[in-house]
Amino acid sequence: MAYSFDDICDTICRHPRLIIAEDYELCIQRTQSKNAQFINGNAVHEAIEDSVWVSLRLLHRRQPGRSVVVGNTKQSLHSLVDSAFESARKSSPDPWFRFPLWRFSKQKNPLVMTFEPIQDSAPQWKSQYSDVAGWPDLFKEEYRWQQFHTQLVRKGERIQPKHKSSTLRTHYSLLSHQDSDYFWVNESRSFSKLADQEDFKASTLAQKAKQLTGKGVKPQNNSYKWLLSSQACSMLLGEMTDWFCADSIHSGRSPLGRVPKLPCFSSDLTLVDDGAYEGAAHSAPFDLEGVLTQKTTVISSGRLESSLYDNYSATRENRLSTGNFLRAPGAPFPKISATNFFIQPSNRSAESLLQDLGQGLGQGLLISTVEKVELLSENGCDCLVKAHGWIVSRGCLASPFVNLSFKINALDLLGRVLAVGSDFVFYGACGAPSILIDDLPLESIR
Repeated sequence: MAYSFDDICDTICRHPRLIIAEDYELCIQRTQSKNAQFINGNAVHEAIEDSVWVSLRLLHRRQPGRSVVVGNTKQSLHSLVDSAFESARKSSPDPWFRFPLWRFSKQKNPLVMTFEPIQDSAPQWKSQYSDVAGWPDLFKEEYRWQQFHTQLVRKGERIQPKHKSSTLRTHYSLLSHQDSDYFWVNESRSFSKLADQEDFKASTLAQKAKQLTGKGVKPQNNSYKWLLSSQACSMLLGEMTDWFCADSIHSGRSPLGRVPKLPCFSSDLTLVDDGAYEGAAHSAPFDLEGVLTQKTTVISSGRLESSLYDNYSATRENRLSTGNFLRAPGAPFPKISATNFFIQPSNRSAESLLQDLGQGLGQGLLISTVEKVELLSENGCDCLVKAHGWIVSRGCLASPFVNLSFKINALDLLGRVLAVGSDFVFYGACGAPSILIDDLPLESIR
């Protein structure tokens, strides 16, 4: 028999072994999702999922332990408690272990903190194939709704914080061709409101694909000024988020472990993680340790200011958690993760950046769409990118190119930012405006 949230809390909290436990933290997360897919206007797939994830952490000063279970039956919950105590028995004293502090604001009856979602029920989607009608090839639409219901319980706390949130994701992909050279043009967005999702039209994607269709020229390997669109920049930024997580820096997986806290990035670059960003799809009031989410500036005017922390990694540096202990949908364990990660926009238009790109007699590259980013090195700096865009000459779009595969050093790219635009857009959990990059070598893969 499956249990409700209240049943799970009662079953765990009344367990004889936990009644005498020093302290414990229970986290329950229910994930509901609905997926729909259309190809050329025809519905080809629809699925609804509902799962419950439960984590129990024993907060014993000498021997902390953790256990996780996916499911909510009586048998699985009793197994969860036994596994947590077994994990604690096998653990050794950890000098960096601390009790995570809850700092919720005091209320008259501070028993429950509830945050209701904006989109509380699974929507019904209709195909936007009419926006690209007459297209000779393949148009695919994918829609996804997810709702997360999270509740935290701690033996030593009266407050039981609860949170509901929902996200809506739209992905369009349009197959086009250029002289028998087939390519995809993709666009993915995440929203917190159904109205915003409905306003996102496939017609803009078709327009972008039609612009690229025609006789294209591959740019030669050389040094160029680059203009990355907000989509392209967000895709690259998505591969860098782990750099700024404290556990990656402590373990040596991040290249930032070797970066001094000096202005080593472009002075025009300000990079922010904001788990409380109003209206963003990945905002929440607290993380899975009960720490309130916040705005964290990780790079300010080119200077590395802060990492992203959970309670454990923050203790190692005598700091406080930034509220970034999160669990990705389907993941077995939480970890330090970015929330809404973005480059701070300026007041410069993308059009003015394009004019700067084409100044003089040289050529520049406009990367309008990034299809894929693949990491090539363990430190995450070197990437293989597949993209479409334009060769720009004197501020004008001269020749399109498609399926351009090239290597790039992402850390070097952040140090060559000349200017940041105002056309800010979120693509999933990452957002960015257009950015202008100083002379950067193109190392294309033929």
